[in-house]
Amino acid sequence: MNGFGFPVTVEKKEKKPETNIASAFIKAGTLKNMIVIDIPQSLKNKIHREKTIKVNLEVDKEPPGDFCIEAKYLFQPLPFSVNTYTLPYLFAGKMHAILCRPWVNRVKGRDWYDLVWYAGRDISVNLKHLENRMKQTGHLKASESLTEKVLKQKLQERIESIDFEDAKKDVENLLKDPSSLEVWSGEFFKVICGKVKVEGDI
Repeated sequence: MNGFGFPVTVEKKEKKPETNIASAFIKAGTLKNMIVIDIPQSLKNKIHREKTIKVNLEVDKEPPGDFCIEAKYLFQPLPFSVNTYTLPYLFAGKMHAILCRPWVNRVKGRDWYDLVWYAGRDISVNLKHLENRMKQTGHLKASESLTEKVLKQKLQERIESIDFEDAKKDVENLLKDPSSLEVWSGEFFKVICGKVKVEGDI
């Protein structure tokens, strides 16, 4: 970033004690840092109303096993490659958030938006990786196995507990056309649940 005229520093961010045990489990084993980008005064009014942009960065020090990665190439601002989970393993991570993320103030509508994205593209969720994630965070016993039937039962139960009007509010300001959320309801997501495909079922 310095090469583009943006001085950057990385600040270590100390984690505050969590009062919600489930949340503490989900956040355990991560390094939290803050990337601070200082915008030159000459560009302040052209880029952002604030002089400093802060980006939270969390790194999982103990990611669950059984995953596959692939190299992706990006070309802006400079060509570079980055290793990322393949889509079934990314979907497993998203499904873990949907099933296990605790609610503090309101439902994370972004998780449900992503569920529609994955299911609508016929991307399978890797069950073994999801199972490992759920065991790591205490949402599945060590002796339990995650099958397609168990996953869909848990997803149905989660859907029944969601206020989807609340979920819409979390994501509507991020969309160019919020009217795409009008269909959101318990019945809609039960149909989505039926479309979820899996890989790695025993």
